[in-house]
Amino acid sequence: MMVRICSVFCGSFSFAGWLMLWGSALSPTQVNGGEYLLDPVFGPTALHFVLVDPAIREELAVTDVQIAQLEQTLVQYRNANFAAMKRSIDQRADGEVVDRKSAILALNRTIHPALTQTLSEQQFQRLQQVCFQKLIRMHEMRPLLYADFIAALELSNDEMIALDRARRVEINKLSEHMSQLNTMHNNRIDQILTAEQQSRFKELYGDPYDLTMSGVSLSNTVDKEFALRCPRLYLLCSEAIRREVELIDEQYPEIKKLQDRFSTRERELKRERRDLQPEARSEYLAKAFEELAQSCMKEEGSILLPHQIRRLNQIVFQVQSSEKDRALTPLTRETVASALNLTDDQRNRLNTEYTEGAERVADELNGSWKQALRTVIESLTPDQQARYHHLVGKPFE
Repeated sequence: MMVRICSVFCGSFSFAGWLMLWGSALSPTQVNGGEYLLDPVFGPTALHFVLVDPAIREELAVTDVQIAQLEQTLVQYRNANFAAMKRSIDQRADGEVVDRKSAILALNRTIHPALTQTLSEQQFQRLQQVCFQKLIRMHEMRPLLYADFIAALELSNDEMIALDRARRVEINKLSEHMSQLNTMHNNRIDQILTAEQQSRFKELYGDPYDLTMSGVSLSNTVDKEFALRCPRLYLLCSEAIRREVELIDEQYPEIKKLQDRFSTRERELKRERRDLQPEARSEYLAKAFEELAQSCMKEEGSILLPHQIRRLNQIVFQVQSSEKDRALTPLTRETVASALNLTDDQRNRLNTEYTEGAERVADELNGSWKQALRTVIESLTPDQQARYHHLVGKPFE
């Protein structure tokens, strides 16, 4: 049974991780006068880290007054982001071309001045160092290879290649370690389930699908209603998933019509709600979206073949198991627990295994990660190591 209980580097794919995707083509580092700076486009990432992580707030010695100011900045950012999203929906409905990515990156840069005005110079510098350390972990040490950072360390081309080679070796070791931990976890799960329950779960889960191949998410998307209401139809927006479920050329035009129909009607509904009283909007939208989803899913079922629907259901299950509510692991979801007919004792034992297992894995991987990063940095010359430690500051635990 394949049930991954954590990610090697960052656990769940958070709001900050979503923001990183938008700027993945950019270098998030700038080095000026030997000091490390975070590119302003990653301001929301830094703001998110401060507000959600008590350890970072303690590290920066942030006051209650500063927290209140930063929380207000977040509210303003979310309101501006919502307004920008609303404008883009209206513009698309009117047939205009919308560059959503550029708009978000421009909005992200507005956070930077608020951070510099709220935090002291020392706090802001340390926040940037902490952010970079976290991004190194979230992105498999790739930030070490950004152009500005390479220039600051004065690495030659050969040294950069050697650094990347050392990074890849250590990342592979971490992946192997993660695989071993997952195997141990799966074995403990198998001891709790009966043979019949194991067989049923494998049928629900299916063959593991590499979710990075599709690049889609059911939780971190601007089309949340579409992804929530019609997950199979939404996942078919991905060419990689269409190949995985063996969708043929003759089927896709009909699927595309359904996808366009949902998106068009969604925009219409969001415009219609403006004419409603605030207290009536939620109920109206919920009912309308449910009717739309039921209609689309009915037509979807007449287009797809049984084996395609079965594989799509498995991928939906895997995507949902890997996203924002990772702590609510597959076997403890009520729908799955009921399908497997788990006893109360089994549910309790599974909850215990997932809770203790997650802590156990986190502790082991944290130690392995520190050793891996230390090994990679030690591949640099003593002078380069000194520059690295000056730029990123003391390790943040």
